[in-house]
Amino acid sequence: MATAAFAEWRRTPRFRRVNPLPPFALAAPGFPLRALAALAARSALGGPREVLLAVMQAARMVEGAAGPHALPEAQRRARANAARSWLSALALPATPRLTITRAIEASAGTSREALADAWEAVVQLVAPGADLAARAELRRVSNHLAPAVP
Repeated sequence: MATAAFAEWRRTPRFRRVNPLPPFALAAPGFPLRALAALAARSALGGPREVLLAVMQAARMVEGAAGPHALPEAQRRARANAARSWLSALALPATPRLTITRAIEASAGTSREALADAWEAVVQLVAPGADLAARAELRRVSNHLAPAVP
């Protein structure tokens, strides 16, 4: 009989669940290229890591040009100029430098076809050494460039 008196007490949770965020807090922003960043972190110092960092920058430029929240052309040009100067400070091999520079320059322009071609060259550059998650992120960026189906 004594255990029956406490049965109801045991069914109720001892601690109330507390929401970790206050009601006025904003959601934490997500980083869209986590797998590519992880791949860069696992890469050897020097050339391979710097190529992947430059590819991450190019992906951000492509998303700024053709992503869901595309930037105005003036901002894209300013970003491309800043990215070009940053890219000149990296120790990249000639072929990846030219490929990534082409994608960054295409992100400042208005031709979506030129941007898609330049981005596909970047994907072909990185895809052989990328893991499945990084390839999925590269393809997600490529999907922003696909023509809209009516």
